[in-house]
Amino acid sequence: MDSVRKLARGTWTARAKRAIVFAEVILVGEILTAEEIRERFSAEWVLLGDPELTESLIVVRGVVLWHSPNRDEVYRKARELRPKHSAILYTGALPEEAAVVLWACRSTRSAD
Repeated sequence: MDSVRKLARGTWTARAKRAIVFAEVILVGEILTAEEIRERFSAEWVLLGDPELTESLIVVRGVVLWHSPNRDEVYRKARELRPKHSAILYTGALPEEAAVVLWACRSTRSAD
């Protein structure tokens, strides 16, 4: 962990420093399976980049971009990062009275 902090003190942009500090928890760009994500981030909301999904839209694996026990924080980070393809996964148990709404939309960003 100290070596990561030493790297962060170098000539890095603020965004790169945040990514390096985040690397203390997980290697940036590391692809994890849904099972690995549930093990590492128990009862948290997880923003995934480039998720692999089944035909019934169940997450198989993806790149963890952000995680937090606070759902709104993860949604704010998704708006900030604006990943081209993403999914949000909750790793905890939902209360019995919870309702789940599935939503999909086509990206309004132009293809690069």
